[in-house]
Amino acid sequence: MRWTYALLFTTLLACDSSSTAPGSSSAATKSSGAPAASSAAATPKLCDKAEKLQKRIGDIDTKAVRITVGADIALPESKTGDPVSPMSPLVAIAPKDILVNGQSTKLAELKDKLQGRGPVVLAIPKGEEGIDRVADVIAAIDPETEIFLLSTLPGTKLEPQPKVLEGTKDPSERAVKVAETLKKSIGECDEANKIFQRLASTEPTGRAESLKKDLPVAVNACNCKIGDETEDLIAYLLAGEPPVLGKKIKLSKEKDAKVIKLKGLDGQKLYDALPADGSAVKLEK
Repeated sequence: MRWTYALLFTTLLACDSSSTAPGSSSAATKSSGAPAASSAAATPKLCDKAEKLQKRIGDIDTKAVRITVGADIALPESKTGDPVSPMSPLVAIAPKDILVNGQSTKLAELKDKLQGRGPVVLAIPKGEEGIDRVADVIAAIDPETEIFLLSTLPGTKLEPQPKVLEGTKDPSERAVKVAETLKKSIGECDEANKIFQRLASTEPTGRAESLKKDLPVAVNACNCKIGDETEDLIAYLLAGEPPVLGKKIKLSKEKDAKVIKLKGLDGQKLYDALPADGSAVKLEK
């Protein structure tokens, strides 16, 4: 489940809050927008929890695309690649399995599961695990489907999973649990609830940046009436998944296509070997 889905769950649950009457979306926008900013400007110091939250999330890159690839897959690292869509189907070559959006899938089922849903993003470990299956997985996907091999930025540090999520393995379940727990944690802070209500009608690409900028101000405006776990939940929501880039990977039958021999490679070396311009290649086992 992508970060955008997790935030969507959160904003939808926040919209059920009884703190704002129906039809008052305009008032919510105003009270969580300019007035809150003015209050922050007039306040020399944020209340403790607001200040801690601001410091905790202040350096998070909220413009990066983040995708859930699974805890058992450490992606190749690179600063080179193209932006990918967080809404693309994810095929992950785990050490012992092939997964489509987190669900175990047989090789023969890939084409049917992904038909008409491209482009597809492909996640492989940066080590040797699964490298021998890359060519078979790509060949099993419809040849007309665009495929992008994922990498993450060097030195990426993810926010740890909050304790409340321990024992939840399914991405959808985690997203719902984050949303439900966060709703309870900020339940008495009307200004924070209004932020999430407003995010529900905000363009998905701008939600993370808006949350990072506006939430500490809103928490300060309600005198920090939030639960102690709010800081960890927000940080995880914003940076619990890796920022990703992608290189196009397409198989070719042409004689003069670049040949990449998989034997002796790992995921990192395969990513590095792919042409930056997306031209087709031959993968040899």
